[in-house]
Amino acid sequence: MERITLYLRTTKMSGKIKLRFRLTEGREVLLFHKSQIDTDLADLKKFEMDGSLKPRVSIYN
Repeated sequence: MERITLYLRTTKMSGKIKLRFRLTEGREVLLFHKSQIDTDLADLKKFEMDGSLKPRVSIYN
């Protein structure tokens, strides 16, 4: 079964980062991809590890 995971790897506390993805298929194939997509760390902090919004976050654009 294939799985694509957003992989957060940074030491920054604020600002923009490039998104990284971890691609897995079973136990044998594990690939990491660094995309050219820039995002703000403040936007990523609004989500839990499972992708749901954190409590008390009502609006996300």
